[in-house]
Amino acid sequence: MLFNMLKHITFLQYESFLLLLLTLFVFLTAIAFFMIRKVKREHLKKIDEIRETRDFLNRIMMSMQEGILVLDKDYRVVMVNDYLLKLTGLSREEMKGMLCYTAFHGLEKECAECNLEETFKTGLSSTVVRRCRNKKKGGDFFDVEVYYHPVFDKEGNVIYVIESVKDISERLKYEEELSRSKKLAAVGTLAAGVAHEIGNPLASISSLAETIGRKSSEQYIKEEINVMASHIERISKIVRDLVDFSRHTNYEFNKVQINDVVRDTVRLCKYDKKLEGINVVTELAEGLSEARTVKEKLIQVFMNIIWNAADAVNGKNGKGNILITTAMDNSKGFKITFSDNGMGISNEEMSKIFEPFYSTKSSGKGTGLGLFVSYGIIKNLGGSIEVESQKGEGSKFTVTLPAEDRIHA
Repeated sequence: MLFNMLKHITFLQYESFLLLLLTLFVFLTAIAFFMIRKVKREHLKKIDEIRETRDFLNRIMMSMQEGILVLDKDYRVVMVNDYLLKLTGLSREEMKGMLCYTAFHGLEKECAECNLEETFKTGLSSTVVRRCRNKKKGGDFFDVEVYYHPVFDKEGNVIYVIESVKDISERLKYEEELSRSKKLAAVGTLAAGVAHEIGNPLASISSLAETIGRKSSEQYIKEEINVMASHIERISKIVRDLVDFSRHTNYEFNKVQINDVVRDTVRLCKYDKKLEGINVVTELAEGLSEARTVKEKLIQVFMNIIWNAADAVNGKNGKGNILITTAMDNSKGFKITFSDNGMGISNEEMSKIFEPFYSTKSSGKGTGLGLFVSYGIIKNLGGSIEVESQKGEGSKFTVTLPAEDRIHA
């Protein structure tokens, strides 16, 4: 039947029909083309938006003034920001895929105090404060506060953990400074009363002991009196040390050459038996300007540090060395360092050595006031005193004094 119908269609009608079909095809193709272009345009726009969002988030992450670290379940670094790279001294290529405990601590196994595994298990955020090794500076230490934040997948499983790492070295340093300043102020308040209440009776006891010693002819009494006198002198020294640092109002500042102060101190110390067999070397920078300070107080501090170094060196087998250097730090002022190859100080001890009555020496060999008083003196001179040490590897004390143009009346 269809064949019979087509027999009656003229060529002109057939041509019109084909033209209609072709027009319809072109029209539909045009619509499809424009629809595809629109979809593609929207798709590209979405890709650009995603890319812009990704770049924006990446810029935020890289601009943050605290370390951001993304870790997988194997403790390997997936992503890290610029601040943390600067903090550790590692490059992005070195850090990516690296085990976190190797990057930060130089360890071959997980840190004992790490909360990473716990965060993966519980999905709860947590915080820990710890000390990390900074590789860029050859093994120097810095303190950080680490926040652990879980990242979940659609099923609610923890797939990554974000570590937010904040360098709190300066904050802890200021907190320690504040704590020491409070202790200095408290001891200063009590010092005058202690000197009066203990000093006067002590003088009477000393005079009485001398009188008994002179009048007695028995040898054992004289020996006991000598023991008593040595203990009285020890108590007197403690009292003097307690009040010494609080008398900064009487300090008379004068211009002195730091190198001359170091030379005079070494000259005085070399006659002390503690330094027998110890090699004391000085490396003094040339051309240092004069410092406005109190020479006698500096000598007192320098002698105390040298004697402590001698005790540390004598307590360790092998040849003892003490190196004293001077330099000018443009940002801080004069820098005087005292380095020894003695027994060293543990991290726990370092946090206490500037506290009153704390001593690492055996009983009877130290009052525990030497560094405490030295700290107070340097503080009153407008400077600072710091220590770096590792147990068994020696110590380095650094005294910093302000240049004259940084001293405020």
